[in-house]
Amino acid sequence: MAAERKLILLQAASELDDLKSPPGNRLEALNGGREGQHSIRINRQWRMCFRWPGQALA
Repeated sequence: MAAERKLILLQAASELDDLKSPPGNRLEALNGGREGQHSIRINRQWRMCFRWPGQALA
């Protein structure tokens, strides 16, 4: 399942930049009501939103 693979990638990352590869992750910082969160794409329809530990909230 794609979501499980992305969760494994997320858990294995030692720093936020690790999630920039593969480019299909489409790592992005969120804004608005989700400031301080990031997301990676699971597929065209879904994304996984998360907070990176140790990062200051905006």
